[in-house]
Amino acid sequence: MPVTPTNARMGWVPPDQRSLAVRRMCESILSSMPRFFIFGQTQETDRKRVVLWDAAKQVLGKHLPTLLQKSGCCVGEMGKNVVDYVAVVEIANGDAEQFHPIFMPYGYGRGRLHSGIRGRGEGSTGSGQAKAIVQDGVIRSDLSGLPQPSGGDSGLTWGAEVEMKWSDGARIEDKWIELGKLHPIKSAAPVQSYTQARDALANGYPVGVCSDRGFTMDPQLDRKAGKKFGVPRGTWHHAMTFIGVDDDPQRPAVYCQNSWSADAHGPPAGDEPPGGFWVDADVADYMLRQNDSFAYSQFEGFPEQLWDFV
Repeated sequence: MPVTPTNARMGWVPPDQRSLAVRRMCESILSSMPRFFIFGQTQETDRKRVVLWDAAKQVLGKHLPTLLQKSGCCVGEMGKNVVDYVAVVEIANGDAEQFHPIFMPYGYGRGRLHSGIRGRGEGSTGSGQAKAIVQDGVIRSDLSGLPQPSGGDSGLTWGAEVEMKWSDGARIEDKWIELGKLHPIKSAAPVQSYTQARDALANGYPVGVCSDRGFTMDPQLDRKAGKKFGVPRGTWHHAMTFIGVDDDPQRPAVYCQNSWSADAHGPPAGDEPPGGFWVDADVADYMLRQNDSFAYSQFEGFPEQLWDFV
């Protein structure tokens, strides 16, 4: 069945739908985070085009897989996209690491727990996910004892049963948490405008975005720009990931990667990864002003192991 706004899974819990305990938890997380700032920046970020999938192609020879969520775990899927892109960017920049895609359900469950959401279920917050990635880290998806994803070019998925089992962050075994804490993202910071998102992306940092901005399923082709743009319509309580910016003065935009399969929004117009669309700067501003979106910094990754068999 094709994904449409009526059958798509969404799972961001907006502020007006949060319990008092969840609101207080998220406010506490936000107040403890550093403000967004690029330290030592010397390069201009305006009028630049920087797309993080160039790093994936350099490291892997292809795009990262498009994700296909089967429940309302979009915040966890966003977290996986963020960390996987951080990793390929660092490796492309010369870090002596091996790329290992991360296990999405772990981060999703821990993010729900840090959001103050208990038990199994759907729904989480951007701030809870950010705290989980920084405090509890991530685990590799290829470890023995973990359920493996399925799917091919149409979308990588763990399936609803696994997503729901791991959604209860308090029930995740200590052995996984101890392992995850060895591999955290160093920091996350709130991003509240297109300009901040542009600065983050131009420096190689993806932005996890949570908002109620909905779009039509069929992006509109701008032949002059050579891009497909999302057309705002309706409401999505949803999390996605900004993974590229083109600060073209004629039509500045960011590329928004979704987790509803590679086919959800039709084929891209250019070299973009499937399953996403470009978002105009003013629309990105609207999404980011909802104050639950974050840029993520460097990753404590997986060093290459050099074996001497001589």
